[in-house]
Amino acid sequence: VESVTWYDAIMYCNKLSEKENISKYYKITNVIEDGYNIKSANISIIGGKGFKLLEDKEWEYAAKKKKKSKGYKYSGSDDIDEIAWYYGDAGSVSHEIGIKLSNELGIYDMSGNVCEWTNSEYNQNKIFRGGSWYDSLSQCELKEWTHSEPGFWYIYVGFRIARSK
Repeated sequence: VESVTWYDAIMYCNKLSEKENISKYYKITNVIEDGYNIKSANISIIGGKGFKLLEDKEWEYAAKKKKKSKGYKYSGSDDIDEIAWYYGDAGSVSHEIGIKLSNELGIYDMSGNVCEWTNSEYNQNKIFRGGSWYDSLSQCELKEWTHSEPGFWYIYVGFRIARSK
């Protein structure tokens, strides 16, 4: 999934939780739409066992296999061409997951292909991580991150979900 807002990702998590008959992780109220997009909403974490976006630290752990990290620059390698779709090789489009090598945990595309919204915040903006087909080599490094208003969407930003405990 790409070209989605942070709000879209949160709504997806709740709808998937509902479909799977799992208690929702988020409470969503006061939704204001602007055409097809959510312009604003009040989101709170109610802590159900449902699907959620990863916190920034959870994303980092999954990308680096933190406790046994080999200190790679990218998720799974120092050679970006082995593990990521980025500006230099993607042809300005996203690609099917699993074509390049995974990282040490068997997770694909954490340093490229599509940036990923997280649950974390910086100055009331939401953080996204991972680099994308749109980004340069340095923007795909694990240390990099950026942020945006939760109602904005970008053609190179998507999301990764997890289940709450």
